[in-house]
This record gives sequence, C-alpha cells and structure tokens, in this order.
Amino acid sequence: MSATPGTGLVDRVYREILGSIMAGEFQEGDKLPTELALTARFTASRPTIREALSRLRADGITSTRQGSGTFVMRAGKAMRSHLENARSRMFGK
Repeated sequence: MSATPGTGLVDRVYREILGSIMAGEFQEGDKLPTELALTARFTASRPTIREALSRLRADGITSTRQGSGTFVMRAGKAMRSHLENARSRMFGK
C-alpha cells in the first residue's frame, strides 16, 4: 500500500522546523509560531502542521502546553546528541 497522502509534506515541514531550530532561529525555551502562522509559512494544512509538531514532540525536540503553545526543549548540541542517541537505539549504530 502507498504512503499516507500528505506524508511527504509532513516530512518537509518537520525537516524545515527542525532545521530552523538547529540553525538557531529558535532556541531552547522559545515558543514556536502558532499553528496558524505555520500553515501560512509552509502553505500546508493544519493537520499537516499538527502531525509535524507531533513528530517533533515524539522525538523530544519540542513540548506542547495546552493553551500556551509549542516550545523548543532541545536545541543545538543537546538536540544533536539526543537525535544521535535515538538513531543509535533505532538502528543499532
């Protein structure tokens, strides 16, 4: 069966937000733009944005506080180290 429709767009939004965090546009503790602002920035639907944010949360990069927004939990070296550890657990490298 083929991939879920929109999965490629979710991946792109995920990568671009992650790239923005890694590039320093958003630091640890910073609040990310609202879902509405992200829909405009990425020309994507709200469900697509929500899925990308959900993946970032699952990877331990962000945290969502209901009514407050999504915040960066890990940035820079801490994030890279976290992702490398997660990758090692997943792929045994």
